[in-house]
Amino acid sequence: MKIKLPDTDTSGVVTTFYLITGSNEIHKELDFEFLGNRERHPIVLQTNVYANGVEGGKRKINWSSAHFMAYYQGFSVDGCNSTATDCQSPNYWWNAPKYWQLDGNQQQAYENTRKYVVYDYCTDRKRHPTPPPECIPP
Repeated sequence: MKIKLPDTDTSGVVTTFYLITGSNEIHKELDFEFLGNRERHPIVLQTNVYANGVEGGKRKINWSSAHFMAYYQGFSVDGCNSTATDCQSPNYWWNAPKYWQLDGNQQQAYENTRKYVVYDYCTDRKRHPTPPPECIPP
């Protein structure tokens, strides 16, 4: 996917792309949120496995910079619309042995990216005294 974000003052504006379950009973979400900022300041990428808050509304939208235009293109998803156990089938490309662990270059890229993490709900014991199931390694 290619995303073109606004290059003006976007304080308080969140440009998002997210995947959400179709069921209202069990809400699951995967978010990619680009948190706006003042002009010439970096935009923060925030990701969530389930929707988090937005700093309690501390950052207000600067409407003088509107229109906030973002463009998305080149999107495709390979997924599995079935039970979680069905998704573990060896019939799916993402379950091939070469995807079971990161190679050296991927591990280094991952570690470099981790330096920029500002919040990790898996390590937030105040909010989650017991880690959520997806945070516990198999």
